[in-house]
Amino acid sequence: MDMWSSSSISASATAAPKRASATSFPSYYGYGIKITSLTIIVLVLMCLGAFYQNDTINVVSINNNMGTVKDASSSSSVDGPMAVGKEAKNMKAADFGIIGFPKTGTSFLLKVLGKHPEISMPARETCKNSEIDAAQQSKDERTPATRYGFKCPTMIRSTALLEQFVPISNETRLVVGVRHPVLWFQSFYNFRVQRYHETGSVEQIPSPLELTGDNNWRHVSVKYARFDIYLKQLAKTSVTDKEMKEMLHHETMWKKRLSPIPNKVFIYTIDQMSPRNETRKMKWQKDLHTYLQLKAPFDWSMTEEERSSKKKEKATFNETINICEEKYSTIRSELTRQGREASKWIIEKFITSPDVVVSDALFFKSALREWANDPCAKESD
Repeated sequence: MDMWSSSSISASATAAPKRASATSFPSYYGYGIKITSLTIIVLVLMCLGAFYQNDTINVVSINNNMGTVKDASSSSSVDGPMAVGKEAKNMKAADFGIIGFPKTGTSFLLKVLGKHPEISMPARETCKNSEIDAAQQSKDERTPATRYGFKCPTMIRSTALLEQFVPISNETRLVVGVRHPVLWFQSFYNFRVQRYHETGSVEQIPSPLELTGDNNWRHVSVKYARFDIYLKQLAKTSVTDKEMKEMLHHETMWKKRLSPIPNKVFIYTIDQMSPRNETRKMKWQKDLHTYLQLKAPFDWSMTEEERSSKKKEKATFNETINICEEKYSTIRSELTRQGREASKWIIEKFITSPDVVVSDALFFKSALREWANDPCAKESD
């Protein structure tokens, strides 16, 4: 059996239909405009009926040419692919993209992949097509054949960015990292504190206790730790009516929508990168290498400059938090509650899709089940 194969799922998780060219409506004996308007209204009503009358939404039944279907009580929407500009059309096909989540080892991945002899990608994270294209152009003469990539960790939340790449190549392989929500929140918050001091910002740094509900500081928020909410947008499995409503109303910072794409997704947890278990780490590295279709081996060593940079990232400031302190217990409680829901959906639905690739599935599942537990409780034992 193919090492990337997984159990089959319902036909609703098959690749999305290809997008048609710009839609035009024929004229029917002088009544073309009336018929066209009526047709659009009927189609929109049918689409809305499918969303709210059926218990399960078949992702294939979403017509990508319908445009936007908005939820009446939310600014969120369920959209078809957005129009792709001339800049995107002129790009070479990207072979892979690291699309999320922030603070899950994506920066380290960028450094390792960026120095691979078969890979060309921007030296820093970017979501701009022009910068990705420039990196591709700069190393076109590489031997062996170059594979082009990019890192845009916000893409998993902003699917409008992701959809720009769909018309370019259905073969672009996506990489997504996740992490225990409690540890993710602490890491992201402290990272923002560090950047705040490095850039000399003058805004007031909010307490972590304030970053609940729809509140966020530089994209740090308790609600953003619900990784499953954003993974649902990739439409790799059927979505129930309840799941759809929860996705649309989870928070208002990012507009949510289903974005059915045929691309493969390699999902990992940062625990698989840990040096604590060399055998597990090497298996993950080998599987990622195979997934990206590379020949030459990775170089996972760090230069002195990279080691120095890593030490700098561990610098502490007055606002740096230790989330295990008792005053943050309410945040940990909410993050573990969310972690329980997120891990359950990822394990039971997301990774069952034939489009989703997991290295060492048994360990991956066990690591995600720990999201329901407070990691600080282990430290106090």
